[in-house]
Amino acid sequence: MVYHDDIIHKNGGSFGRFQKLAISACTLAYASDGFLVYNMVYLCLMPKYTCYDKDGIAFDCHAEETCVADAQFEETEIYVHNWVQDFDIRCLNHWAIGMYGSTFFIGRLIGNLFLAQFGDKIGRIKLLRLSLALSLICYGSIVFVIRDKMVVYAPIFLFGLVSCWRCNLS
Repeated sequence: MVYHDDIIHKNGGSFGRFQKLAISACTLAYASDGFLVYNMVYLCLMPKYTCYDKDGIAFDCHAEETCVADAQFEETEIYVHNWVQDFDIRCLNHWAIGMYGSTFFIGRLIGNLFLAQFGDKIGRIKLLRLSLALSLICYGSIVFVIRDKMVVYAPIFLFGLVSCWRCNLS
């Protein structure tokens, strides 16, 4: 009996160095968006807070209630350690927190409108390599380097901007 895999191996050859390099590049090109964009909701997820009044009585409260002067509060026992603690975004406006996720898509929109055309002028492989390198730098800086809540907008925007080359040219 002849199996499908035998026919592919006979006609197509084995899984060589090129295929391993190609699958690695494709994984890097497409998966890096997902690690940032799909998890943005968890990166900005507010924990539940327990506030204390002047008499020391505990009650459940929202993040806005913890931003007043002399507020006594604590995070509940179970929460996700994320940008709320790292960037101290607990007291930011809701629109500013929402802009973390929107900044990627604004960059993606601008990239699709203005940068996608350069693939035909400059060359697809050059731009694909450039976008992979820039995406890796942006992703690394977002995850490991930047610790300022306002500076992080720039690499998220650039990440979205160059994603048009990774996704449209490859």
